[in-house]
Amino acid sequence: MARRWTLGIDVGGTFTDLVAVADDGEILATKTPSTRDQSEGVISVIGKLARQAGLSLDTLLGATTLIVHG
Repeated sequence: MARRWTLGIDVGGTFTDLVAVADDGEILATKTPSTRDQSEGVISVIGKLARQAGLSLDTLLGATTLIVHG
């Protein structure tokens, strides 16, 4: 069975940060520069984390059970 993920995203003035926790306890974190359009920064940081986890963006989003955005 594929792992399920919870994502926590914080959009700041300088960086958009993401911490992901898998249901097996693995924790991954990354950041990208914030963008004028916050949605672009959010998608960018999720894509970066997906690559870090060895997944496509679509696969990671499909396996995500909760996104917390601050």
